Amino acid sequence: MGKKRKRGNRRRKIDGVLILESIDKNDPGSEGRFLSHMFNLMDVRSQYIEVRTKRQFIAMFDANPFNAVHITTHGYVTPNFDGFWTPAEDRLWTEDFSEGSAKEKLIVSTACRSGFKAFAQPFRKRVSAKYYIAPEGRPKFHNAIYFAHWFYHNVIVLKLAPREAMKKYEEGYKNPHDFTLFD
Repeated sequence: MGKKRKRGNRRRKIDGVLILESIDKNDPGSEGRFLSHMFNLMDVRSQYIEVRTKRQFIAMFDANPFNAVHITTHGYVTPNFDGFWTPAEDRLWTEDFSEGSAKEKLIVSTACRSGFKAFAQPFRKRVSAKYYIAPEGRPKFHNAIYFAHWFYHNVIVLKLAPREAMKKYEEGYKNPHDFTLFD
């Protein structure tokens, strides 16, 4: 007979990451393509999709085959975070997402101010994400890349739970844009 595992001690392995990116012609580069390359080097399955419209964004989000989603786009900020942006000038509000569409998944966003509590908590609850991690401020391209690389290295390679990785980040790193974990 095989060994029985205790449920509480089992860490959920990231089986892959869906990268949803909406970029602007003035962006300094493609964070999503960088992440896709990084995941290839880490031997982590990923799928990069450049989304242009709200409808496409929601369809891809809902059809995600992995247990992690990385959203790299801009945010509508007036002065708080109101929703994700797409090049078609569509705004994605919390209500646009299907209830339970990210059940028990990890969602990481690098959109400016997407860690604004009044958006983040209802969004995480609506999509039923296990974790939602996002910046409180407006990270520059290189700071967002730094955080994403650091976070995924700790979670995927070092096998830390997202909460442990975020605690380590908060205690030891000086990235000028704080990222917050909502669970």
